[in-house]
Amino acid sequence: MSFRIVVLAKQVPDTRNVGKDAMKADGTVNRGVLPAIF
Repeated sequence: MSFRIVVLAKQVPDTRNVGKDAMKADGTVNRGVLPAIF
């Protein structure tokens, strides 16, 4: 018996400490300035 396991991971921005520099003028989050977490 053999198993095939697939693990998927998604990288998302860490929004716990969103500062003023992380927000764009239109109200959206600037993902480039936030650290990434998995």
